[in-house]
Amino acid sequence: MNETTAITTDVYHIGYSRYFTLLCSGIIRDWWSVALLLAAALIIAACYDLRYGIVLLLVVFVIIPMLLFFVYYHYALLPECLYSVTPKSLVIDKQGIDCMAYETKRHILNWADVKRITTTREACLLYIGRYTFFYLPYDAFATPAERQRFFDEMVPAALKMPDDKQPE
Repeated sequence: MNETTAITTDVYHIGYSRYFTLLCSGIIRDWWSVALLLAAALIIAACYDLRYGIVLLLVVFVIIPMLLFFVYYHYALLPECLYSVTPKSLVIDKQGIDCMAYETKRHILNWADVKRITTTREACLLYIGRYTFFYLPYDAFATPAERQRFFDEMVPAALKMPDDKQPE
């Protein structure tokens, strides 16, 4: 294929709730054991002293909602989330991803910034940080051939190791 050929997607967007659900599921997948240990310890302690039951209720009704607000403001309001949930079309090339949203073209992602790529059954998640990702659904591509071209040409560019880290 030609090096200058870019892939242009159809206009798409996802809902904030879908993005936040994916974000929270990644965090819960990493931290479920801590939450389970804390809940088990408080439940066992509540069997001996009722005050620990009150602490458990405070954790459930005060601490957990505060943690959800923290996650929302810390992760979900990053530019990658904004560009994931706004109606847009993308121009994907060998350098990265440009976004056409609100009649303005912005460069939003360099392939060098992508740490890992995860695929789900409906989308490709391009991770920039541990919990920061750009959501690219499969149905945004106009044809299955363009989607295959994305995986054949652009994904290897994203996962390419810098020259100083090449295995010998």
